[in-house]
Amino acid sequence: MFLISKLGKRFLTLSTLLISSICYIMVGLIGVYWTNSKPLTAWLVLIFFLTAIFLASFGLMPIAWILLSEIFPMKSRNITCSAGTAYSYLLIFFMIKYYLDFSKFVNFYNTFTIFGISGLFGAVYFYFYLPETENKTLQDISAFFK
Repeated sequence: MFLISKLGKRFLTLSTLLISSICYIMVGLIGVYWTNSKPLTAWLVLIFFLTAIFLASFGLMPIAWILLSEIFPMKSRNITCSAGTAYSYLLIFFMIKYYLDFSKFVNFYNTFTIFGISGLFGAVYFYFYLPETENKTLQDISAFFK
């Protein structure tokens, strides 16, 4: 969190999402196409997976909760933050509930590729629609969305 003041929430969100997505895509591609050298493959998959998890927990996931409390106006912040949190937990529930079925349907490593590609689409979306909220007032942030 100490990097937020130096780099900004927007940069940390975009960079950690992009790198995590690329790592997930690499895990998927290695698992599907590079199966001839098992020890090296296993280590590369582990390194890419742990890098993605570390970066997501380092930047993307905590910043999402910070942004949730910064982008909503004060008069509706209680209900909108609660609704956003409930929606997040509902999505997490369904992701956990149906992960095994989805993984069986598209193959284990293709699941990583699909999640990585959806992360790249999310990064493009954030590039155009995520404001930088560090050292800005709520009026400046609200003006961005108008």
